[in-house]
Amino acid sequence: LADGVPIQFPPFSFSASRWRRDLVRWSPTHLFAAPSEMDQVTRDFEQQQQHFPSSLQLIILGSAPVTRPVLERLVTRVFESTAIRGVYGLTEMLPVAMVYGRAKIRTPATGDLLGQLLPAIQARCGPDGELLLSGPHMSPGYLGQPPTDWVATGDIVSLDGRTLTLLSRKKDMIIRGNY
Repeated sequence: LADGVPIQFPPFSFSASRWRRDLVRWSPTHLFAAPSEMDQVTRDFEQQQQHFPSSLQLIILGSAPVTRPVLERLVTRVFESTAIRGVYGLTEMLPVAMVYGRAKIRTPATGDLLGQLLPAIQARCGPDGELLLSGPHMSPGYLGQPPTDWVATGDIVSLDGRTLTLLSRKKDMIIRGNY
């Protein structure tokens, strides 16, 4: 924004067909979306027998798990030149890891590949396999609590070097609609 790059924000209420029409109309180069929204938009492109615009260089998916079925459907509607990235993070620390969409599709399914930790991120697993994170852009703590150096994610993971794979959840999440 500070460099004057034009940004288009969709209306607050979500409509897959409106997103599809707007993408065709504006021919953006970059797009960020929640996977559930992107899946609905992709299905709308399928129903219209259309592809995402060729101007689209990068799609970033985040705010929820980026699942293999969403990616498999998406790659059939984008051009090979369109890069797809899944971003893993949490409210207390975002971003944490990134995965290349096409690579995730090709990776054998033993859990949910979250990708490579970003350079400044420190990660370790607790005794029960819960992912613990630290880094320069981590929240200093919770209101009314003392500051902390590590945040417990609630995610049970496999940590292979700097590659994260989600295996399960330690605690429940509240999902309302697609969020």
